[in-house]
Amino acid sequence: MMMLEKSLTSMMTETGTQRQEAPELMCPQHEEKLKLFCETDQQLVCLVCRDGISHEGHKFRPVEEMAQSCKGVLRGAVAFLSKENNSLDFKIIMQDCEIGKTKTESRKLSVQISAQFEQLHQLLRQKEQEVKTCLQQEEKRVLESMQKNLSKIKEIYTKERNKGGMLKSSLNSSQPITFL
Repeated sequence: MMMLEKSLTSMMTETGTQRQEAPELMCPQHEEKLKLFCETDQQLVCLVCRDGISHEGHKFRPVEEMAQSCKGVLRGAVAFLSKENNSLDFKIIMQDCEIGKTKTESRKLSVQISAQFEQLHQLLRQKEQEVKTCLQQEEKRVLESMQKNLSKIKEIYTKERNKGGMLKSSLNSSQPITFL
């Protein structure tokens, strides 16, 4: 089949276009027209080759009949390829569409994530400020209480020191009566 396809292809194409008339192919050995196709050897042969020993017992078909058969096979292959190409074209379009959708969805999600994180940052800054304010208020309350305690302690200390000074001076007194 390959040899016939090559022969048909060379007959049908000339600089990329189909010829109007098929040239007569001649047998290089017998200089007879190649009218048959040897299915066994997959090659074009003349009537003399068919009757020769090298093709004894082989199966032959007329070139025109074999060409039509090959064209039928090729038409089937072309139809299959066309169907496959259409299917692939559709898949390409669908995949491009999905890629576009995915990119769009990804951008939307990215914007949404950024907005949500900004809200979280804002909430955290607000909470931070609230905690700092509470800390400052608690610090102020505790420090005021501690200052009051310090003042009381100093007052008590001053009184006790004064008492201590008086006791010392009583001890230093030479008069027993003042001591009692």
